[in-house]
Amino acid sequence: MLQRQRQERHRQEAQSEAKRIIQDAQRDVEARRKEADLEIKDRMLQARTELEHETRARREEFQAFEKRLGQREEILDRKLEVLDRRDRDLAARRSRCARATPPSRNRRRIGANWWRRRPRTSSALPG
Repeated sequence: MLQRQRQERHRQEAQSEAKRIIQDAQRDVEARRKEADLEIKDRMLQARTELEHETRARREEFQAFEKRLGQREEILDRKLEVLDRRDRDLAARRSRCARATPPSRNRRRIGANWWRRRPRTSSALPG
């Protein structure tokens, strides 16, 4: 009987020990799972932060490009306005010249060839 009591006590101790080992293992597994979850969340946060940084940098680069493009458009618009104004001025001058110049053939020839005239020589100058 004593032996039976010892065996029963030994069996209960073994069962208690087994339960304790299982509980320790379950706690260890749970702790490792939580640690893995935290590491995954940390990696996800780092990846998100890096993505946001890259996105912000690209957005700023794109905005700078748009700004330069807008400035170039403004410059081209101003140049176009200047060219249009010059074109209108030239057309107005041509119109005035056409109205002011008589249709005489001699005057056209003289006016067109003014640069072909001979310069005065020094002997023709008084002095």
